[in-house]
Amino acid sequence: MSLTANRPASPSPTLPGATWLRTFDDNTVMIPNAEFLKGAVANSNSGALDEMVVIPVDLPLPCNVAEARAIAADAARASPYCYLKKPVAVAVS
Repeated sequence: MSLTANRPASPSPTLPGATWLRTFDDNTVMIPNAEFLKGAVANSNSGALDEMVVIPVDLPLPCNVAEARAIAADAARASPYCYLKKPVAVAVS
């Protein structure tokens, strides 16, 4: 998980005792301040140059979900920015 503090990320700035951070994939993470006081808070990305990218896509109904998943995976693999030594995963929810 890579973290950025370049923009306000707190959905609840009034919550005492917590720090809110926004990840590069635009998720918000709450870390209790007690964790900062106990020791270092580590980035699970551990300095790796690759990261997860989340791209939400709305599909019309009816839709062939298997075909849409295959197209999304092919598009990711075709990107020059995709690190192909790691698997490409497409989640449908």
